[in-house]
Amino acid sequence: MVIHRPVLLKEAVDLLVTKTDGHYVDGTLGAGGHAAEILRRLGPKGHLLGIDRYSEILEKARERLREDERVAFHRGSFDEWEGDSKVEGILLDLGVS
Repeated sequence: MVIHRPVLLKEAVDLLVTKTDGHYVDGTLGAGGHAAEILRRLGPKGHLLGIDRYSEILEKARERLREDERVAFHRGSFDEWEGDSKVEGILLDLGVS
């Protein structure tokens, strides 16, 4: 099994998370590598929405992040998400490594 390791993880999340109590979206949740780092940096009032189109991948991320109440999951594509005015930032990992 190939495990995706996010490249530039620190740099991407450094630029993304500007408010520890902000609301963020990981629009390509995958295995949850970026999401775990985002959650690590959020305070208790922060929130993350993880979106993935594949139910089996979403379930793996849900299992990985299950103990964190600050994350919600949505099955679908990021381009179908209607948005939220409270969101501070959105991460889309569109590359293949």
